[in-house]
Amino acid sequence: MVFQCKRQHTFFAKDRINQRNGSSKNENQNNSTNLKGKTTGTVYNNKCVNLVGYSDDDDDDHDGKINNYSDHHQDDADDHNLNNHDQDFLTIVISQNEDSNDYAHYIWDCSIVLSFFIWSKDYKEFWSNKVSLEIGSGVSLPSILLTKLHLLNNTSNSPISKLVIITDRNDNSFTEIKNNIITSCNLNEIHDLPLILPFSYGDNNLNNDEIVNVDYLFVSDCFYDNTIDYDNIFSTFYYFFQKNNKLKIYLTYQLRCVEKSISSYLNKWGIKASLIDNDSFLPNRIISLLKSEIFLYQLELQA
Repeated sequence: MVFQCKRQHTFFAKDRINQRNGSSKNENQNNSTNLKGKTTGTVYNNKCVNLVGYSDDDDDDHDGKINNYSDHHQDDADDHNLNNHDQDFLTIVISQNEDSNDYAHYIWDCSIVLSFFIWSKDYKEFWSNKVSLEIGSGVSLPSILLTKLHLLNNTSNSPISKLVIITDRNDNSFTEIKNNIITSCNLNEIHDLPLILPFSYGDNNLNNDEIVNVDYLFVSDCFYDNTIDYDNIFSTFYYFFQKNNKLKIYLTYQLRCVEKSISSYLNKWGIKASLIDNDSFLPNRIISLLKSEIFLYQLELQA
């Protein structure tokens, strides 16, 4: 089964890349599209976006625009064998605050790619009864998706707060970020909430077993042009590896600047990165819509 993303205002990260590089915010309004690719109305600020499962009643017509996710084809699902869930489709609604100047209130391409990866994996084999931690979550699309999968599969007696942990920076903005995540949970009828905690890269003196004893760590789009200290990020990765040497970290990374590379930091901290081919889990149409290179890596400690 393949996701169809129903894009509304600033769903695609290209609308925000200039802002991360110091340019002004794009204030343009965009149109939303329904499952058949028809315009359903103008979307203004403070709206939500839908990430929905797609079936074989797709319309072949499409306008080719980057902001239109309504033109996937069922053969993508067949090619990538994504139909491995009990449910045929899934809708995830994410709240965004278009008036905010904080990057944490928008959906970025990297989180979409990471979410497709989570969806593509067999739930019982990969995610059932496993504890996940998302760092620098922002609107937390990947973790909200995984929370929904836990609830739908209902294979664990553990509360969601023991399985899904969501964190973002430990500063004055955390409460607003947390409230936005809770809003998205409510929109998706998630009443058994994940654990949402403040945590910043480099804050590696943790005594909370709920945070450190995890099986998977998810990170999307943590490196960009104005990231000052990459060592803080890698020290955090290393810290969690020391707590669990079997930990798997899934990192989506958007190439924005060829002069900045993470390879030297991987070597410095003794971390091995294995590239996961986007063709193995992303529908072809999504790949064609990505206007910049996004890489998915699995990180492990070097032997």
